[in-house]
Amino acid sequence: MKTRIYVSNKIKKVHRGLELKPLPEKEDMLAHENSWNANYLSYDGKKCWILSHSKTRYTVVLPDVSAKKLKELRWFFLDQIVNQYLKGFGMDRFEAQIDPYHFNSFFGDFEFYPTNNDKSCIGYVNQKIVALDWHKYVGRSFEDIPFYRFGAALNELGTMKRGGKSVYIHPDQEMLEHIKQFHLL
Repeated sequence: MKTRIYVSNKIKKVHRGLELKPLPEKEDMLAHENSWNANYLSYDGKKCWILSHSKTRYTVVLPDVSAKKLKELRWFFLDQIVNQYLKGFGMDRFEAQIDPYHFNSFFGDFEFYPTNNDKSCIGYVNQKIVALDWHKYVGRSFEDIPFYRFGAALNELGTMKRGGKSVYIHPDQEMLEHIKQFHLL
């Protein structure tokens, strides 16, 4: 499967060399199982990306995405996910439920697209940006932020709309279940 990343206009401005594909048809966007919305925050001059999975709201924080890291974004992204589970409370579930081969194939190659205007997911990403931005105001430097642990904390509890109602979810558990279900098909 391919991982679709819908990037914000901020990311397009900062990473002008990023090749974007044209948006897929609406039905294709809704049916795709591995889509992420990404936004950008500058922190102490470092380019940070915050990505949230459209269906599970699992969030990944990628600190210091330079041009070099952009070329290796898939590896950087997967490393961040695994380490977020390691630093969080879900590593035992991760190891027990997810086969490394299935995990790797679920994420596949990355494709970048302009924003898909998914207001719910974009709003969720923006909430996480505020959480990261808070560290600036309490005087934490970029080097002092434990990004793996911070990402793990973001995924312990969240909210999203299901059936028109806001519900509390555990994005870390939702993501593991989503990957697991994908491979049972």
